[in-house]
Amino acid sequence: MNTYRIIKNGEERGPYTFEQLRSMWSSGQLTADTLYWQEGMPEWKSIDGLGLDLAIQPISSPQPSAALQPIPTYKHHVQHSGQVTTKSRGAVIVAIGSFMCILGVIMAFTPVGVYGGLLLLVGFFVAVVGRMMS
Repeated sequence: MNTYRIIKNGEERGPYTFEQLRSMWSSGQLTADTLYWQEGMPEWKSIDGLGLDLAIQPISSPQPSAALQPIPTYKHHVQHSGQVTTKSRGAVIVAIGSFMCILGVIMAFTPVGVYGGLLLLVGFFVAVVGRMMS
């Protein structure tokens, strides 16, 4: 069974099993600045590299700093036209314009041919606008 020795508060302690260290880690008795060693290791290492990882890792208490600096705030300005178009919307508009053109050509050969020509012209412009959107 692997056993580990630790240095906590400048004092060497142990031996402990991995499960004992994990329990101590999760309860906050060990912090990231605790060192560990096991037989065969050339030197002491920080315990946070041992793999005791849990969802929340305890950390040592922060060292007092000379002065706390305020956290800078950044402002982002985004301007948007309010129009959101997608390629699929453009493709649908092209399809509608194409349908209008086909219907206009068919109507051009009927007694209401003037309206067919108008529908052909409007359908063409709708298809062009749809193409620009996609």
